[in-house]
Amino acid sequence: MTSQLTHLRRQLLRLGHARAAVRVTAAISTLLAGILASLLTLWALDVLLWLSRGQRLAALGLIVALLAWVWRRYVRSQLLARESLAELALTVERRYGIDTDLLAALQFDAAQDYHGGAPRLVQAVIDQVAQRARQIDPFAGFSTRPAVVRLALATASMLTMLALVFQWPEHARVFWHRLLLSSVRYPTQTRIAWVIVPPATLLAEETPAPFLLWILPRGNLSISTSPAVAGCRRADRWNSKPMGLAAAWRASR
Repeated sequence: MTSQLTHLRRQLLRLGHARAAVRVTAAISTLLAGILASLLTLWALDVLLWLSRGQRLAALGLIVALLAWVWRRYVRSQLLARESLAELALTVERRYGIDTDLLAALQFDAAQDYHGGAPRLVQAVIDQVAQRARQIDPFAGFSTRPAVVRLALATASMLTMLALVFQWPEHARVFWHRLLLSSVRYPTQTRIAWVIVPPATLLAEETPAPFLLWILPRGNLSISTSPAVAGCRRADRWNSKPMGLAAAWRASR
């Protein structure tokens, strides 16, 4: 016997596949965006603040806990969700206000017999729904927006990560090692900010002239003489807040 509701049943199955695809895409995109956003945030904090090993370990623990919560709250339920034909029919019924006729007609139409029900009444229900099925669009109200929005966020996060990696490959390599709790440091652009030449009298006497080397914030380098050499106060004004390594050395001409 050819089913009168075959076309409607196929449409409902297509709706189920489409809804499942939206759920899976949204779930995976949410998880991917969360991972990339967490790594980008940790990278920025590590570059700006030079996080210690303990701070990086704490940050990684917080990221893992947050991603585990996202997995349990949003991702897992979406990936494991399954909708039966009856649930899809109920969704369409609520949308079109068909009461329970659609679900009943699908169940009667799929049965080999009517299990003692009145054949004429059952057939009347099937015929009524079959006539209305031409006006029913199961995809009415269906939207892919949740998947599109989350996929866009994941794509933007991925493109941002790739752009940073290609722009600063050495920083990306160091960040990877620091994620593994290595003590390697990020590269800096060291430059000489100020040099004071010792007085000619010291050089003429072939006396070793003391110099003081300062590594300034963000890798700037300054070389100045010790306070015993004239003109050093001017350099001190330039280097009012030295940070990092301070090494004293002596050099003769």
